[in-house]
Amino acid sequence: YCAFVSQREDPEGDIYVMKIDPKKMIAEGSSPETLRSYDADAVNLTQMKDPSSGTVLIIKDGSPAWSPDGKTIAFSSMRGGAENIWLMDRRGKNMRQITHGGGLYPRFSEDGKKIVFISYRDEGSNGDIYIVDLATGSEKRITATPDIELAPTFLENSDELVYTRINIDTDGDGHVSLKDNSVLYYKNLRTGLAYPLTLYGVSSFSPQWSPVYGGIIVYSEQSGRNINVNII
Repeated sequence: YCAFVSQREDPEGDIYVMKIDPKKMIAEGSSPETLRSYDADAVNLTQMKDPSSGTVLIIKDGSPAWSPDGKTIAFSSMRGGAENIWLMDRRGKNMRQITHGGGLYPRFSEDGKKIVFISYRDEGSNGDIYIVDLATGSEKRITATPDIELAPTFLENSDELVYTRINIDTDGDGHVSLKDNSVLYYKNLRTGLAYPLTLYGVSSFSPQWSPVYGGIIVYSEQSGRNINVNII
């Protein structure tokens, strides 16, 4: 199953899921004559309509993330008036709100018991990292810095995080902003150890951990006009 965001029916974005067969897709795409669109296979899970008129409501849904068992999708949504983290099953049923103080960029821990996310709830924050325990609903603030922090992800255990960090004025305009280069930043919650994993000469962002090959971090890197997919 592939979950993604599209603006095809809602300009703010809805979350779609489609069932895929990678081997079949590779075979079909082996020559230009066999290429086809998979749009008809995608199902909109988060579209909301006015119950009286049937009009599609313009509500932002984004940042879908799968649970380790593939049964649940965490996502951010404005459906409650402010952007918060929600859960639903892969058919779009059993929706429930997880955070109430604001949240986006959710990612599950490998045991499926926690979600790490970014929140702008604190005054003056450029985005701080929080972790919510799904069993108890308790939240813990992990960072409290003036840095821009985005897209956190757990590594193999819930003691280790990697996230996108912007904390240096690399373009020389006198302040830190989204125009500056970002790095991947590692943080160990148990020992306090923290350091950058990538260099400031290019922008590295959107890390995601995978257990393949004994554990890797997949991320995007922008160099000039090109965006590439890298692994560590």
